[in-house]
Amino acid sequence: MKPIPAFMLTLVACILVQTAYAQDTTPPNILSFDFSPKSIDTATSFQEITFTVHLTDDLSGVWHGGLFGGGTPCQAQFISPSGNQHASVTFTSPDNLVSGSELDGIYSSKMTLPRYSEQGIWKLSYLLLVDEVNNQKHISRADATALGFPTEFRNSQNSGSFCISGSKFSDLNNNGLRDVADLGVPDWTIELMRDSNIVETTVTGNDGSYSWIELEMREASPEKK
Repeated sequence: MKPIPAFMLTLVACILVQTAYAQDTTPPNILSFDFSPKSIDTATSFQEITFTVHLTDDLSGVWHGGLFGGGTPCQAQFISPSGNQHASVTFTSPDNLVSGSELDGIYSSKMTLPRYSEQGIWKLSYLLLVDEVNNQKHISRADATALGFPTEFRNSQNSGSFCISGSKFSDLNNNGLRDVADLGVPDWTIELMRDSNIVETTVTGNDGSYSWIELEMREASPEKK
């Protein structure tokens, strides 16, 4: 009996792998997503944020090089307040897999913001989940918020652990209280003031709510412009 050439064995192996993955049509899932710290200051040096995620997949596994090479790794991308700067972090195996497997594993990875990165609140643009055969799931900031995941970090010299929140609403009966009929005012600019100077600004959400997170513990007050 003649020996089987090596290239034939490789071809057969490739066919078997492709057949096994032919039924994989479901993208990965994310069970948890968090990062620390949530307040940094790049005014004097670069800063790192450590991200931890729990990813699962049903068959081919979370992306770890792509079947036969190529593809895009799982990742999270953040955008600066002006929208001009982006920062991303990727989750791959084996480099970032700290426990479990590509089918059910915990990943830890660092995102680096260079010195002089834009100051202010950076917000999650999206989470992208990809498996080994390139099934993909795109998770928006709204989707991540609905899942209970953190979606913002502060890059500021005012960074700390203090938070301020409130709401802007139409006080229909002028009683100074928010009643059931008093609707929130969206897209309203709120200024954070200290010593009559504007420290930061934010915009109210659809329900009129606003907040500043991870502030330095110093005297400041919101001003509804």
